[in-house]
Amino acid sequence: MADRPAQPDAGFILLDAVLAAGLLAFAGTVIIMIANTMLTQAERELDRSVALVGSQSLIKQYLLLGSASAPQLEREDELFVYSFEPSPEPVAGTTALLEVTLWARPKSGRPSDAVRFDFLAPAAAR
Repeated sequence: MADRPAQPDAGFILLDAVLAAGLLAFAGTVIIMIANTMLTQAERELDRSVALVGSQSLIKQYLLLGSASAPQLEREDELFVYSFEPSPEPVAGTTALLEVTLWARPKSGRPSDAVRFDFLAPAAAR
């Protein structure tokens, strides 16, 4: 077998391989970034679910025990610190309902990540 002379397109095969590897690396990076964003969003939603369940428990206790027990009901778990902010005035147009805000503030993260839950309680519970 005799050596064949180099073809004019011999260098382009290597260049095509390098470009293909670069495009695959870029596509992999984009896929990883999208997956990371989706996981972060799922984690936030899970944290909100934990805050909701914890808040529902505190709200039930608040409704059973009344607003005088609100300072004792404020608590914290692994993720959030829960606190009550009862409205000083009844809901407009009623004398029997009071709006109470429950805040679930994250222990770590930004204060803007706080979750707010508003609910109505009997004004007699004040």
